[in-house]
Parts: sequence; structure tokens; C-alpha cells
Amino acid sequence: NEPIKILHIKKDMKAKLRKTGEVVELRQIYCDGTAKDINGKLYHQGDISEMFEFSNKELKYIKETMIEKISSFSNKETAKKAFGIINVCQELLGEPPFDSVDEIVNSTL
Repeated sequence: NEPIKILHIKKDMKAKLRKTGEVVELRQIYCDGTAKDINGKLYHQGDISEMFEFSNKELKYIKETMIEKISSFSNKETAKKAFGIINVCQELLGEPPFDSVDEIVNSTL
């Protein structure tokens, strides 16, 4: 039996768990599709719905940029997309989500 090789190691790599929606920080991803979080817990390929490779600094920049621009979007569909991006960043940063575009706009006034 060949040992399982580590496919990827990156600081600040995060994954969203399929069942709970919880976001965990990963330490290692193996070529068989399993991943190990920073506490040593193993997750199988089907346990993870999404993976993110942004550092907290990058997530904060994306979030702040979208917050700055959201009130200037005249198209509601564009504002909705920015709202979704902001809330994904919020979740990955461990911060509570916003309830609406208006809440974000009002928080910046």
C-alpha cells in the first residue's frame, strides 16, 4: 500500500461543511479527497461542500470593497450579488451575516 500523499497545505484554507454549513479551517488536503482541519479532525470528500483559499486579510478587503460600492449600485440584481459576496465573507470571517442590503447601506452612513 502506497501512503496517501498530501496534495495541498495552505494557511487560511477554509471549507464549508455540507451537513451543518459550519466553516472550518483546514491544515491539509489529501489526494484521496479527505482533509484534516487545524484540530486534527478528518473530513471525507462528501463532508465538504465548498473550499475557500482566501486569507482573512483578503476576505476583509473583498468585504470592505463590496460594502463601499453596494450603495452606488443602481441595479438591484448587482446589489443582491454584492450582498451575497459580503455575507460569504462575513461567514468565513466568523462574523454574523447582514439581513439586507439596506442594513449594510445604513451601517456605513
